[in-house]
Amino acid sequence: MKPYSKIFILRIILVLLITTTGCYDKVNSPAPEFDTKPVVNAIIVAGNEITVRVSLAVPFSSKKVPVVDNAEVLLYVNNELTDPLEHIGEGVYESQLVAQEETEYRCEVTIPGYPPATGSAFIPKHQDVSIVEHINFSGTNEEGVPYPAIKISFDNQPNKLQYFQVVIMILEDDYTSTQKYSSPIIDPVLLSEGLSLLVFSNKTIQGNSCKMTINYNNGRNIYWHNGVIIQSFMPIQVELRSITYDYYKYVRQLYLYEMSNGDINFSPNTTPTFKLHSNIKNGYGIFAGYSSTNSEIFNP
Repeated sequence: MKPYSKIFILRIILVLLITTTGCYDKVNSPAPEFDTKPVVNAIIVAGNEITVRVSLAVPFSSKKVPVVDNAEVLLYVNNELTDPLEHIGEGVYESQLVAQEETEYRCEVTIPGYPPATGSAFIPKHQDVSIVEHINFSGTNEEGVPYPAIKISFDNQPNKLQYFQVVIMILEDDYTSTQKYSSPIIDPVLLSEGLSLLVFSNKTIQGNSCKMTINYNNGRNIYWHNGVIIQSFMPIQVELRSITYDYYKYVRQLYLYEMSNGDINFSPNTTPTFKLHSNIKNGYGIFAGYSSTNSEIFNP
């Protein structure tokens, strides 16, 4: 090949590189319109007074969530209207009523300029729970540190679809820590749910009672002695929550989002712009609840 031919080819390559990599056109893609709606959030707990938080949904980029201080919040108990909830500030509305088990609650929130936002929840009856066994050594984690497990027993109604949440409480000297997760999951009922959450239904439970094994972390007092790991366990207690279906769905979806992002701090006054389970008509948010019972304190 002649020398000028090589130079010509090099020039062609240089021109192609410049024209294909050196030019960019800015594409203006307008952000999708955000549909502002009322946000109504309330978790009703049997035995506690009822609190409802009201705000407006805003785009995720907004730095401040506008709380609503001029809403009319009505509460119906078994379809009977009670006194309107009192606004106590920062979009929080309170009722003097104490929530009861096996009771239907419906909330209707009216904000000027928006159609009424409504949500309802039937609070189920609690089921008794007990700790029947503590397993000091259930397994070891990736670092070789052992973890314990507990076996609990609770009542079940096989002919009725039920939803539950287990909360393990570790009773320290000056405070109580809680665990709502388990890793690794080994119980068949929890495995069928596919998550590390201690939230489940009774779809796979047969009979009038269920025994469940749950790995947990009680490892604040682990130390080595002569090459052997010594564990000193704190007293524990188990809370069994009988939860509504909407509570079950919301907690599962919230867990999945947090596991995929991990940097979002949710508060009752906010509504994320991604799709999260909601049972609020004409709005966003969650109106759900539970009843609960605690086991006796168990000393491992």
